[in-house]
Amino acid sequence: MDTVREIEKNEYTYRISMITSDEDRSGFDAVCAAHHVTPLEERRGEKIHLAYPIKKQSYGFFSLFLCTTTPETIKAITNAFHHEKSMLRHAIERVTLHQSQSTVSASRPSGPRSGERVSRPVRKPLEPMLTNADLEKKIEEILQ
Repeated sequence: MDTVREIEKNEYTYRISMITSDEDRSGFDAVCAAHHVTPLEERRGEKIHLAYPIKKQSYGFFSLFLCTTTPETIKAITNAFHHEKSMLRHAIERVTLHQSQSTVSASRPSGPRSGERVSRPVRKPLEPMLTNADLEKKIEEILQ
């Protein structure tokens, strides 16, 4: 009974971000199933253009997951990710409860969607420019 309470105390919420070379997630699903981890929330693979080539790939599929598990399981998942051939990059971070609520949906870009109009900031009218003669008068006034 005490061991169950200890395990519950040691469980934390983690955000797993990963970029894979293909849309097939069978490797990730197999790793999660092997370690008995079920994603709480997930954002499935979106095709993205990489800033620089990774393993000779210029495009990848970005996925984001939230899960609750122990730190030992996260270490085992990280080791399994290193051996997964389709995994280009991954990041695992522990999040607090107030951060994890709707983290997956909040991580979407908040910019305008295609077809939406962007309201531009209102510009103030430019102040009238001073002529050279007016500038010289102001400088003389300041110097006196």
